[in-house]
Amino acid sequence: ARGVGGASGVGALGMTTATSRGRSSGCDEGKSKPLRFAAIADIQFADIESRRGRYYRESLGVTQRSAKFFNEHGGLDFFLHAGDLVDFYNTVDEFADDRGRQTASAVADVMTHLHEVRAPHSVFLIGNHELYNWSREELLSGVPWQKPERGSSGVLRFCPEGSGELWHSFSPCAGWHCIVLDPYDVSVYRRGRQYSRPPPHNYDFDAAAVSLLVRHNTNVATYVAEHPGENILCNYWKDIPDGDPIGRWSPINGAVGATQLAWLRAELDEAAERGDRVVILSHVLVHPGSSDGKTLLWNYDEVLWLLQSPTGRAVQCVVSGHQHI
Repeated sequence: ARGVGGASGVGALGMTTATSRGRSSGCDEGKSKPLRFAAIADIQFADIESRRGRYYRESLGVTQRSAKFFNEHGGLDFFLHAGDLVDFYNTVDEFADDRGRQTASAVADVMTHLHEVRAPHSVFLIGNHELYNWSREELLSGVPWQKPERGSSGVLRFCPEGSGELWHSFSPCAGWHCIVLDPYDVSVYRRGRQYSRPPPHNYDFDAAAVSLLVRHNTNVATYVAEHPGENILCNYWKDIPDGDPIGRWSPINGAVGATQLAWLRAELDEAAERGDRVVILSHVLVHPGSSDGKTLLWNYDEVLWLLQSPTGRAVQCVVSGHQHI
């Protein structure tokens, strides 16, 4: 893998050629070719000064250089942005009551560069910042963007047009199958941004997810008890050691629901029967060995068990964002 460096909120950046080395999958060796894709994650662009150790405005330059880098090497089967395209700061402070205008501007700035990546298929995962900036309905429908001064426009899609769910799959080339998970299927922010209330209270929280989170995180439980109905803004990880998977129980993560989990099992079974190799794409991480404990799926153990079981024998790798490096 090769990558481009830069000072920004970018969590992962590179170009990868994947093969099936290291795992016996029963895949048809003569059916597939190496899979070649470009990936970047957590751009989190906002036209604001740097803060919290992150370089929001500068991430646009990294995005531009990345698109150029990908095109210089070419031959891609698909392009991936692994979630958190623009930052929640586009919804707060002076932008709090603009009903999404700053978010729309930020998306246009980023997409002007990303739509230039030459790949037959582009995949955009949902991260927590997608749910801070848009409602789930907007994410399902696709987000139109335009940059008239550059003559650029399009629709940012997080799932195939007409889909009723954000989880989906596609086959980028012969012998390979990619499965896109919705890691916020069960989530405090499942419904995404609502415009009826100003930030930081502009979310219609999922009550069942809040209840689940409260049962597993005493910091959140205390805050919710003291601030009923408010956005959960506290130190989620107080007194939780770094690396402890219990740290996954925070509002920035979520879970794969039962229906999606059953769909995932069926997708894995069908891919293995076809002799395809599988790549899993999820903004939130699924393996504790790749995480600091704060960026894991709430039910990572269920998903990981499935991927490591005979049903998941065709899985070659999991690609995620979320864990900033």
